[in-house]
Amino acid sequence: MKYCLGVDVAAIDSMFCLVAENGEVVFLPEKQPHTFTGFNNITKKFNDICESDITVIMESTSTYHLKVERFFRENTSCKVIVINPIISSNHKRNLRKTKTDKEDCLNLVDIYFKSEYNMQAEHDYIYLELQFISRQIQHLQEGATRTRNRLKQFISMINPIYYSVFTNDYMYSENGLQFMARWPHCDMIKNATVDELTASFAEIAKRSPNYYRKKADALKAASIDCFPATDVNSVMCKCLSDSALYLLSQQREIESLKNQLIYLASTTDLFKLYITITGIGPYLASVLVAELKDIRRFDNHKKLIAYCGLDPTIVQSGKTINYNGPISKRGNTTARKMIFYSVNVILTVARKVDPEMPLLLYYKKKRDEGKHHHASIVACCTKLLRILLAMSKQNTPYR
Repeated sequence: MKYCLGVDVAAIDSMFCLVAENGEVVFLPEKQPHTFTGFNNITKKFNDICESDITVIMESTSTYHLKVERFFRENTSCKVIVINPIISSNHKRNLRKTKTDKEDCLNLVDIYFKSEYNMQAEHDYIYLELQFISRQIQHLQEGATRTRNRLKQFISMINPIYYSVFTNDYMYSENGLQFMARWPHCDMIKNATVDELTASFAEIAKRSPNYYRKKADALKAASIDCFPATDVNSVMCKCLSDSALYLLSQQREIESLKNQLIYLASTTDLFKLYITITGIGPYLASVLVAELKDIRRFDNHKKLIAYCGLDPTIVQSGKTINYNGPISKRGNTTARKMIFYSVNVILTVARKVDPEMPLLLYYKKKRDEGKHHHASIVACCTKLLRILLAMSKQNTPYR
């Protein structure tokens, strides 16, 4: 007889219940913590009751389910099924409006025995690592953007001369941030000598003395007519210096994680295929591997497109059916964003180096058909996913 262990996952503990194929509840829902003791309590309980075929079913709940999934995969002979939360949300085993952990646990078991699910593939550990690094980079980039915007405000108020002397790229480069951290206030530059400013430049980076002296002269000249919002001893002055150093540390950490991501992704065969596409470099190829994981698990391109939330919605009203509604935007949001970004990068590069690239020609075709820019980009996204899937399944580089 088959048995199903339903698991309603939470942050630090989960609700477990075991139900037989004939509907008999072997043991009622009970809560156990995500510890060795908690997991062993459950395994001992169902081992004492039955030794038959047991399947564990749970929802994919952010990162909370990963502990539970790993324990049952590595420490038991149970088959583990992880389903999309939308499936359990749409399924109700009775008509009562009841939402409790115990009810959710039994609801998962009901889904399993009625086979109303699509099982998510088991991924190699490397893909989980890649996704974690990719998401951490995105988190840090969002934080760095906030720090940079705050730094811009401080510069505008107490040292706007940097905008006239430094280029935007240099200002937020490692050398530029170090210099601004040392000289946060325009009055400090006004009171310093050209030799002191030149020496400060030379300590940060090695370039010709004439280059630094020109920069120092320009800063001195601009500082004469500069009127700041606060004086040198203000808190704002210290905040500018601290923000510059903080942004520098964020950028260094992001660069370090990018290198780790590329190194780890380069060990996969999919990375070596993706990087052959015009416009996709090592970092972008690594992010695609991290977010899409092993796309060979998809039977066809429609499932892959739906996974990224790029499948069209179907809207029916009376006798009218629209099969090409707006995209569903369900599935992996980050993967969808990266596909959009990849398409824009590919089209930009292709316009310069490969005007006959199929994806660029496909975009032009859609535009000629009367589709607006965004709809054409969406069409290119689905086209790119079909290309990636075909390359992966056939183990063939682009072209």
